[in-house]
Amino acid sequence: MAPRELHGRLVRLRPLRVEDMTLRTLWSNDPETHRRTLGVEVDPRTEEDLRRWFATLAHDPRSEQWAIELPDAGYVGDLDLHGINPVAREAWVIPFVGEPRARRPEVLEDALRTLAGYAFREKELDRLQVEVLDQDPDTADVLRKMGFQHVDAIDNMNGTHSLIFEIERAGLKPGN
Repeated sequence: MAPRELHGRLVRLRPLRVEDMTLRTLWSNDPETHRRTLGVEVDPRTEEDLRRWFATLAHDPRSEQWAIELPDAGYVGDLDLHGINPVAREAWVIPFVGEPRARRPEVLEDALRTLAGYAFREKELDRLQVEVLDQDPDTADVLRKMGFQHVDAIDNMNGTHSLIFEIERAGLKPGN
């Protein structure tokens, strides 16, 4: 069972809640968010769409959704820890920072570092993988700074590529 809160240097991670879907809907329909997370604009998403998405993930025993909070802003985005495989001791992470004021490298790094520490210590995982679009160089830079290695790229057939990064437990570089 996931702990109720994780604390980083800047962020607090707590379980994502259905009430968060109101803000996530707003952010998910922002053109800049589309560019950074999907690579192309898509039809608007409704709050009901995101509530269904959240319900599906919330019932997956191999998935945990963590809300990212900042003291001065509250909920600003989330991290999806999914595909948790206790046998292979690995999982995937999807970072999503929706609040424009929180799209700073230090916020994302602290959130990812906090989640990675939890995944390595509490979940006893040995490897984390992250997929990020080539149109989001800021996230790729944060991953490299943390010690993630770029290991693959996938052509999404829409003019974008997904860059696959991974890190082993011992490869996580110390934070500032």
